[in-house]
Amino acid sequence: MENLAHHCRAAEPFNLVIAEKTVKTHVSHILGKLGLKDRAQAAIYTIKQRWFS
Repeated sequence: MENLAHHCRAAEPFNLVIAEKTVKTHVSHILGKLGLKDRAQAAIYTIKQRWFS
Protein backbone atom coordinates (compact mmCIF):
# COMPACT_ATOMS: atom_id res chain seq x y z
CA MET A 1 0.00 0.00 0.00
CA GLU A 2 2.90 2.35 0.58
CA ASN A 3 3.73 2.24 -3.15
CA LEU A 4 0.11 3.10 -3.93
CA ALA A 5 0.15 6.02 -1.51
CA HIS A 6 3.25 7.41 -3.20
CA HIS A 7 1.61 7.27 -6.66
CA CYS A 8 3.83 4.47 -7.99
CA ARG A 9 2.26 2.80 -11.02
CA ALA A 10 4.06 -0.51 -10.61
CA ALA A 11 6.66 -1.92 -8.29
CA GLU A 12 10.05 -2.70 -9.76
CA PRO A 13 9.83 -6.39 -10.75
CA PHE A 14 13.64 -6.62 -10.80
CA ASN A 15 13.97 -5.40 -7.22
CA LEU A 16 11.12 -7.56 -5.95
CA VAL A 17 11.98 -10.53 -8.16
CA ILE A 18 8.36 -10.87 -9.28
CA ALA A 19 6.67 -10.17 -12.58
CA GLU A 20 4.73 -6.97 -13.22
CA LYS A 21 1.61 -9.06 -13.93
CA THR A 22 1.92 -10.60 -10.45
CA VAL A 23 2.04 -7.12 -8.91
CA LYS A 24 -1.01 -6.04 -10.90
CA THR A 25 -2.90 -9.17 -9.82
CA HIS A 26 -2.10 -8.60 -6.15
CA VAL A 27 -3.05 -4.91 -6.37
CA SER A 28 -6.32 -5.84 -8.05
CA HIS A 29 -7.14 -8.33 -5.29
CA ILE A 30 -6.28 -5.83 -2.56
CA LEU A 31 -8.44 -3.14 -4.18
CA GLY A 32 -11.31 -5.59 -4.53
CA LYS A 33 -11.14 -6.67 -0.89
CA LEU A 34 -11.18 -3.03 0.21
CA GLY A 35 -14.05 -2.21 -2.15
CA LEU A 36 -11.96 0.33 -4.07
CA LYS A 37 -11.99 0.96 -7.83
CA ASP A 38 -8.46 2.21 -8.47
CA ARG A 39 -5.12 3.25 -7.00
CA ALA A 40 -6.27 6.83 -6.49
CA GLN A 41 -9.06 5.60 -4.22
CA ALA A 42 -6.52 3.41 -2.44
CA ALA A 43 -4.28 6.43 -1.80
CA ILE A 44 -7.23 8.40 -0.40
CA TYR A 45 -8.23 5.41 1.71
CA THR A 46 -4.75 5.13 3.26
CA ILE A 47 -4.76 8.85 4.09
CA LYS A 48 -8.20 8.63 5.72
CA GLN A 49 -7.08 5.58 7.71
CA ARG A 50 -3.93 7.50 8.77
CA TRP A 51 -1.66 4.67 7.64
CA PHE A 52 1.01 7.24 6.69
CA SER A 53 1.83 10.66 8.05
